Amino acid sequence: MIYFDNNSTTSLDPMVQKSMRLFASDFCEDSSSLEEKFQETLEKARQNLATLLGTKSADEIFFTSSGTESIRQAISIALQAKPEKKHLITTTVEHEATKKLFEELQRKDFQVTWLEVDRDGFLNLDQLKRSLSKNTCLVSIMTANDKTGVIFPIDEAAKIVREFSDAFFHSDGAIAVGKIPINLRESEIDLLSLSGHKFHAPKQVGALYVNQKIHEKFPISTVKEYQPPIRKIVGIGEAARIAANLEPMKEIESLRNKLEEKLIKIFPDAKIIGSKNTRLPNTSAISLSKMNGDLIREQLKAHGIFVSTASACNSNSLSYLLVLQAMNIPYDEIMGTIRFSLGRYNTQAEIDFVVDAISEIVSEMKKWIF
Repeated sequence: MIYFDNNSTTSLDPMVQKSMRLFASDFCEDSSSLEEKFQETLEKARQNLATLLGTKSADEIFFTSSGTESIRQAISIALQAKPEKKHLITTTVEHEATKKLFEELQRKDFQVTWLEVDRDGFLNLDQLKRSLSKNTCLVSIMTANDKTGVIFPIDEAAKIVREFSDAFFHSDGAIAVGKIPINLRESEIDLLSLSGHKFHAPKQVGALYVNQKIHEKFPISTVKEYQPPIRKIVGIGEAARIAANLEPMKEIESLRNKLEEKLIKIFPDAKIIGSKNTRLPNTSAISLSKMNGDLIREQLKAHGIFVSTASACNSNSLSYLLVLQAMNIPYDEIMGTIRFSLGRYNTQAEIDFVVDAISEIVSEMKKWIF
C-alpha cells in the first residue's frame, strides 16, 4: 500500500505505539503510587506539546477528546468571556468542523462574517480589518488549509485583531502542527487547536492551547478539560516530542516537489493549486483539467495507492469540493483535482510508482473519452 493521504489521518508512529505499550507495562508492574505516576505522565505530555508549540508554559496546554472538541472548547471560552458580543469572523475555507460550529451559532442569532480567499488561496487581510467591530467576540482562522496546503498569515492576522479590536483570536492548527514551526510565545494568538491523529498520535485525543492572559483577565471558571485515557495522553505526548524535530520535513518537501515536477512534465496543462503561496511541505493539490479525479482515485486505489479528490459523492470529498469552489476555481479543474499529502514514511520509489500509475491510468481514460 502507498499512502498519500496523510492530511486526512496518519498512521500511529511505531515509537508512539511502543511508548504506550511500555507505559501500560510499567503501570501494571508498579501501581503503588498511581496518582503520582498519573500526574507525572500528564505533565510530561503537556511539556512535550508546549515545546512543539513554543508556548510560554506547559500550563497553557489542555487535553481534549479530539480536534473538533478542541475547536468547540475554544469557541466556548470566547463566548463565556465576552457574552455580550455577538459577532464572529472565520473563513470560507475552514475545516468542516469549524464551519459547522459557526453555522450552528449563526442559526442562534450570532452574526458571522465569512472571509474570502482568492484563486491562489490568499486570505484578504483587508477584509478582516474592515470586518472587525466593537461587537466582535472571536476570529478563527486556520493555520493552514488541509485541502490545498496553503499556509495562512495567522501571526499577522492575530496582530490585526489585537490592534483593531479586543476579540479573541483562535487558529485550527491541526493540519500544520509537526509540519511547520509554531512559536506561540511570540504570537498574539489566544487559542490554538490540534488533533493527535494528524501527526502520528492516537485517534480520539487532541489538545487546546489557551494563552495564560485569558485566565488572568477573564473570570472564566475553567477549561472543561476532557481527560482522554492515559495511554492516549502518553501517545500524543510522545508524538509531540518526535514532531518537534522538523528536519524530516525537508525530505518530505523534496519528495513533494519531485512528484509535482514529474506530473507537470507528463501533463503540461496540469495546475498546482495554491502554488503562488507558501504551502505545507507535504501537500500538493494538482488539477488535471477535464479529467475525472474520482475515476483516477479509484484506479489508483486498485493499484494500492490512496489519495483524496473533490466530488459530491462523500462527505470528505464534498468538503474538498466546497473549499475549491470558495476559491472560485472552475468546475472542470475542480473535478480533475487530486490531493497528495505525503508523510514521513513515503519514499522516492513510491513517488515514481505513483507517477507511472497516473500516467498509465490517464492514457487509458483518454482512450475512453476521445
